[in-house]
Amino acid sequence: MPESKPTNELPRMVPDRDDIRVRTSPRQPEAKPSAKAPRASKPSSPKNHSWLNTVWVIIGGIAIAYLALQQYSLNQTITSYEERLVLADDRIVFLEQSLTQTDESVAMNETAINAQFKAIKSDADIQMSE
Repeated sequence: MPESKPTNELPRMVPDRDDIRVRTSPRQPEAKPSAKAPRASKPSSPKNHSWLNTVWVIIGGIAIAYLALQQYSLNQTITSYEERLVLADDRIVFLEQSLTQTDESVAMNETAINAQFKAIKSDADIQMSE
């Protein structure tokens, strides 16, 4: 039976960070993290953020103004359509009233014409009978 190694003596499966750093950049000398102070990243200038923020504010203002103009235009269009609708309703009511009056007058004229026709026919019948 072969000898088994204790688990704490087995080599690690994952390489150390130092090994990775050495493999990726062999030209740079190996530096200990505790010996050197960490580099401070280059601070970005506030001027760049300032003008960038200004551009975003201007774009946002233009977008808000455009949307407000669209909303105003939409409200004006709706108002004009509502006025047209009221005028069309008034015209329809007027035409219905005119049609009703004309229909009644035609009905009265029809009865009057029928009465006159009957009178003429009866006169003609009397004359023909003589």
